[in-house]
Amino acid sequence: MYANGSYVRVRDEDWIVTHAEETTHDGWLLQCQGVSELVHGMSATFLEALDEIQPLLPEQTGLWFDDTSNYLQSRLFIEAQLRSADIPRSTTDLVLSDNFLLDPLDYQLRPAQMVLKSLRPRLLIADVVGLGKTLEIGLALAELIRRGRGDRILVVVPQQVLDQFQMELWARFSIPLLRMDSQGIERVMRQLPAGRNPFHFHKRIIISIDTLKSKRWLRYLEKVSWDAVVFDESHNLVGSSGRNLRQRLAALVSRTTEALIFASATPHPGKDKDFAKLIRMLDPVRIADVNDYSAEDIEGLYIRRTKTDPEVRQALRSSSEIKWADRGDARSIQVTMSPEEQDVFDTILGSWLERQRPGSSVKTFFPYTLLKAFFSSPDALAETIANRKGKGDEGEARDLATLGELVAKVSRPGKFAKLVEYLAEIGVGPGKHKRVVIFSERHATLKWLRDNLIEALGFDQEAVAVVHSTKSGEDGPDVRRAIEQFGLGSSPLRVLLAGDIASEGVNLHKECSDLVHWDLPWSLIRIEQRNGRIDRYGQAVPPQFAALMLRSADEDTEWDEARVSSSLLAKEAEVNRTLGATQAFVGHANADYEESRLVKAILDHTPVEQAVEAEHDAPGPAVDALAMLLGGNSEPSDGREPVPLAEQPALFPGTTQFVDAALKFVRTKVADEGERDRFRVESDGPRTWHLQHPPGDLLARLTRILPPAYVKDRGLIETIPITTSHEEAKAAIGKAQKRDKKSAWPALSFLSDLHPVTRWLVDKVILAQPRDTVPVVFADTDRPIYCLQGVCANGLGQSAVVEWMAVSGGPQNWTVEDMTAELDRAGVNESLSNPGVPSTDAQKAIRDAITAHFPAVLDKAREHLDQARAAWDETVDAAIGDRRSTVDQWEQTVIDGLETMTVRRKTREERAREEAELERAALEKLRPRGESLVKFVAVVVPRDFAG
Repeated sequence: MYANGSYVRVRDEDWIVTHAEETTHDGWLLQCQGVSELVHGMSATFLEALDEIQPLLPEQTGLWFDDTSNYLQSRLFIEAQLRSADIPRSTTDLVLSDNFLLDPLDYQLRPAQMVLKSLRPRLLIADVVGLGKTLEIGLALAELIRRGRGDRILVVVPQQVLDQFQMELWARFSIPLLRMDSQGIERVMRQLPAGRNPFHFHKRIIISIDTLKSKRWLRYLEKVSWDAVVFDESHNLVGSSGRNLRQRLAALVSRTTEALIFASATPHPGKDKDFAKLIRMLDPVRIADVNDYSAEDIEGLYIRRTKTDPEVRQALRSSSEIKWADRGDARSIQVTMSPEEQDVFDTILGSWLERQRPGSSVKTFFPYTLLKAFFSSPDALAETIANRKGKGDEGEARDLATLGELVAKVSRPGKFAKLVEYLAEIGVGPGKHKRVVIFSERHATLKWLRDNLIEALGFDQEAVAVVHSTKSGEDGPDVRRAIEQFGLGSSPLRVLLAGDIASEGVNLHKECSDLVHWDLPWSLIRIEQRNGRIDRYGQAVPPQFAALMLRSADEDTEWDEARVSSSLLAKEAEVNRTLGATQAFVGHANADYEESRLVKAILDHTPVEQAVEAEHDAPGPAVDALAMLLGGNSEPSDGREPVPLAEQPALFPGTTQFVDAALKFVRTKVADEGERDRFRVESDGPRTWHLQHPPGDLLARLTRILPPAYVKDRGLIETIPITTSHEEAKAAIGKAQKRDKKSAWPALSFLSDLHPVTRWLVDKVILAQPRDTVPVVFADTDRPIYCLQGVCANGLGQSAVVEWMAVSGGPQNWTVEDMTAELDRAGVNESLSNPGVPSTDAQKAIRDAITAHFPAVLDKAREHLDQARAAWDETVDAAIGDRRSTVDQWEQTVIDGLETMTVRRKTREERAREEAELERAALEKLRPRGESLVKFVAVVVPRDFAG
């Protein structure tokens, strides 16, 4: 039996076990970190079938007498043991919520709470745009990491948010992820021998879905397992035949990860069958029939809140700071068509759209495409006409030629003068800080606007940028760079011209509170997605929205842009204010369906206002699961109890005190002579440090995974600045955004318990302890106190139960108390004086007296641990039983549904049985296995103890 934190001797070297897992054929697999001098700092993996692994038994533990002032080394060693041990599965309350750079709001803690309470975490975070899904994901991952269940992490995001997501998890949670974009992959592959799997080489990776969906990576992923996988904007995994590879990818990793998190503000793709496929990727044994399922089938798999949710409203209003400013009014800017524009509009109506009326033989969507291109710009319409040539009959070709001639007479869009006027009104111009996002659906329009706005506003070239995607995806780095620059206060970029690639997942609110729709989508869902770029958590200034729209001379026509767009703009604002999410109104999350429904309603002569106001129906047969999802959570959030929090066992008051003491100790006691000459620690106040000329083993932990540009720009090779101050860390993020011209990544790194520097200090302190020994501490106690750690591991090598025990009382009356409480009562703290190391003879007498009770103390500790294990066994057995019932019912339902099939029935039945068996096998690994581990941590004796 091996457990995380135990020590083993392999090939005559000592190792600490960082992960232990029982294999099917080769015994235990141990992932270890070198402890003894020859292998110090090395990582290695051992199999019982190949190596002789010798557990270091607690009965053989030696005693060591500390000569440091105030028992500094002993106290650091005890604290490092507490910090290196995993929080057990039996602790399902959050332990790190106040340890990160975020506001611990209950609604943002809920997803992590749900993850920790799940046997095999599967969760769809479906909060509406702007509530902070990235923070919720980061907190869930951090809690898993602290429990030893987040060693290997894969985060899959859209390419435009790669940098943003990576930076947020590092700056706020100290979780470093290796970015594997095209440049990152090339760098990783250069470091690897030919044929090596890049996903084995690095443990925590962030990658774009477009990069990962390549067939090249599937063969690597098939051979890799993960502790946790995240898919951001997960609705993009389903919905069209072009996403088959994405679906294969998601289905693959769902089988090879213990925890799986999907995130999407538009979770339902519009079709119930597609949504069922998404749920099946998340949890394969929940929905038996994708055409027939109910709300019960997805219960507990999702969490969804809107801005109107009572818990959200309370959290946003309870703070003295503005966390999310209320919206301003949406403004409709109507522009009368020029005579030339009116001619084009009339021609599209008469020659194209009228032929789409009921009874007409022409049934294509192209006339509407022409209309929307016209509303966008002459360039967009000219491009649409050019792309259509040669695809229709002779009559269409003549009509296109006529339309092209009319378009050529439009010198510039009528909206442009109004746009320039509006931008000047809100304060956009040379020498001013005001920024604005301008959205358009057409790339040709964005290019035209860039070329003309620069001149009209008197800007330099660098003040206006275009963000738009291409089919090749080669523009990904440029897109991400423009988005990052727009969030930097010192950047000269003032106007961001954005296509709808920027309407999902991208944060544009840091320096901007104004958004203009050059052409408004005819979809409330897309309008909400666009608006959500600046209307989101963290927006301190009321966001302002405006939409430009052409008005026809015939204001009664149903196709008048001003008539349609003003109705949509007003409706979106109303729904946001009353329901909190457009999906709750339209009944689905399919923007394409919503748009086509509106077009069909207008073709049927339904008044525009009535068509927009009408209660929308979901495409296909609606299920109560859909209504449940889009309506919000199944339990009312206004009646919920606060998220329960647990304290981590600790000897030091906090991370600040531990880091400060550990830095001084490592600098003077552990570093070799060469390192001591170079390595310096400069303090900048009580909670901020600058590590100058950091040791190579520390640098390796940072430089192998953080972006090279960040490491270079911030000079981390020479100095690593860190702080435990929330205020200073937030100020550093603000400074990077406001003043830095290079990057939004802060120069000062927030130091959480998960930060590589903190973990490095923990390792250094543990490795400084003499081999096979624990410290003896003389303190204010009337009896010896034996401090021990007990661990019960499950089949995955995870800590199921962890007990920190203080055994005392003597042979006739051994008792077990909480270790940290007993240490506190004995005064083991920074004020404890150290009288010095006893004489050699006294040491022997003390050792003999203490070790004589080792067998009895270990028996008592094991008895206590067995009781804790039995309690957890009962809890986990019940949970596994419930889950097995779900699996059994799903399997039988699937098989019963195949009775009428004649084709491929056997294959589908085998697949269902295989899926169910995989789930059962995974569940069995969650039970505690093997012998429990007990080890000594320290022994505390009375000050006059002589043996």
